[in-house]
Amino acid sequence: MRPRNQERTHLIYQLRVFDAKTDRLIGHMMNITRHGLKLIGERAVRPKREFALRMDLPRNVMRDGHLAFEATSKWCHKDGRGGFYAMGFQFKSISPEGLAVVDTLIRDFFDDENHGNPDMDLNPEL
Repeated sequence: MRPRNQERTHLIYQLRVFDAKTDRLIGHMMNITRHGLKLIGERAVRPKREFALRMDLPRNVMRDGHLAFEATSKWCHKDGRGGFYAMGFQFKSISPEGLAVVDTLIRDFFDDENHGNPDMDLNPEL
């Protein structure tokens, strides 16, 4: 197995991520880095598709309660937990303020037990 080139962070609780254009729930965040995120959801997404996404956030993390960004789906596969899909997204466009929120999430809301777990990787091919 090749070593990973970036740190991974698993959130203690799952944040909801929506398609900003349709308001459809894409999934719940399982993992985040400064480059992208891993979601788990009920519907598969095709790889290499661009999305405008919105993440619901606690108001103590972001005053307006959500973060908007663009991302590209990189992979998607059955999760193995009863019909759910795991999917990886790479940030395509995120504001400097949004990146600061990502840093806050990484710093303040991670679970050390899963740090370094290969199942948490954003890109399963690494």
